[in-house]
Amino acid sequence: MSVDDKALAKARYSRSNWPPLDATTGPSAPSSLTASAVSATQIDLAWGGSTGTVTRYYIERKLGAAGTYAVIDSVASGTTTYANTSLASATQYFYRVRACNAGVCSAYSNEASATTGQLAPGAPPSLGATAVSASQINLAWGASSGTVTTYRIERKTGAPISAFGKDGIVDL
Repeated sequence: MSVDDKALAKARYSRSNWPPLDATTGPSAPSSLTASAVSATQIDLAWGGSTGTVTRYYIERKLGAAGTYAVIDSVASGTTTYANTSLASATQYFYRVRACNAGVCSAYSNEASATTGQLAPGAPPSLGATAVSASQINLAWGASSGTVTTYRIERKTGAPISAFGKDGIVDL
């Protein structure tokens, strides 16, 4: 071994080139991420916790399969659920989570997606009924708010209509 080879070997293995003994290692990736639509405006996330030191979990979301991920929030270590609220209805969202500590982050979790439900339309306003004859009643109402594909009309025959009064059920 030449003098130059010895100097190179010594430089490669000198204590100053080793990683610090207190180096922070990254946590493992969160596991088994799931996304569940619980309403027209909320998706709940859950995942398996990471091993290693975790200070925060960072939650990322993208809109649709072709979207771009962006951090939407973070939660403290020990928390493995998240409720994403105030979402648009009838929209597909994709999520991923990573665990971080002291500037070192894990790989991303698996990707999970869910689609929010459709908002129910508002009740039709101004229902009116006009008796045209002994066998015909015409109904009229204002348009509902929201997306409406069908109006369902129900009729009750027989016993009088019941309503709740301050003293209980009252026949009208």
